[in-house]
Amino acid sequence: MVNSNSDKKVLDDSVDMDVYLKKNKSTISNNTVSTNKSITHNNTVSSNKKSPAKTVTKNNSDNQRKNESPYEYLSMPDTNKLKPKGHSKADYSIRWINKKKDCIELTSQAGMLRVMPIASDIIRVTFHKGQLAGFEQGYFDRKVMDGAKFKVRENKDVVEITTASLKVVVEKRTGAVQFFSSDGKLLLSEKKTEPRQMEDNQNWTYFDWEKSEKLKSRGILRTDVKDITAKARYISHGGKNLRMPFIISGKGYGIAVAAEDTVLCCNISTYGNYIYCEKSKQSDYYFLFGGNNEKTMDLYDLVKSDLIC
Repeated sequence: MVNSNSDKKVLDDSVDMDVYLKKNKSTISNNTVSTNKSITHNNTVSSNKKSPAKTVTKNNSDNQRKNESPYEYLSMPDTNKLKPKGHSKADYSIRWINKKKDCIELTSQAGMLRVMPIASDIIRVTFHKGQLAGFEQGYFDRKVMDGAKFKVRENKDVVEITTASLKVVVEKRTGAVQFFSSDGKLLLSEKKTEPRQMEDNQNWTYFDWEKSEKLKSRGILRTDVKDITAKARYISHGGKNLRMPFIISGKGYGIAVAAEDTVLCCNISTYGNYIYCEKSKQSDYYFLFGGNNEKTMDLYDLVKSDLIC
């Protein structure tokens, strides 16, 4: 790690690399990192190297795991579930930054934040409590797409991760993550006063959704889109096959929540604007920017079509 002021598949030896690549249609990333403050990351194919162990499978099997949440999709929570758990505010200010080949890890006293560009228009944001625990592998892990490139810049106030389509800004003082379009338009911001809350197997990610912003949730079918603006609803699919809960904003972006049990979206100002997850030791979501609903849903379908399970 460096101070913030300065800057899947171990292939069996018997498996032929060319056959493996042909079967899985995946490339093995060989990223080169510049020693300057601006770092360009480029994933390239290497036919001579082994890749870390995980099997790529399509997420369309009839034998998928079930979401064990007791709450049906879009059911209304009891009001006593809406008020976040009382707590002392944790310190999420960024102390150290670790610039890796495929992501940026930012450590605070409260834990570790990881920002991983999956593609130019898909960013994964994960946080776990504590500085020693590693990130957990999950059902909704997604491999970095071929050719994903990003640059990292840092100054005394922020860390910026830039792709061809997005700029992600992490404030060092608060640890809040902000998402901007390539032309500088603010799309979404985590709440600066408290971006997240981590309890035992529970977590809340707080967002500064605009009052005029329209939010919708997508169901099983692409056409099953329901308005959840100024509402609180369970967006996980309790009792059904596992699928990522998905929110679409009228501002042209979406949030796919990488959680395997209960997920609640609250967009009621009285209780706060947040996404709440149960039975999860880390907060984890994909930010998708297509510019409109249709293109953003295309990105969601792309992410869930090639999960690493």
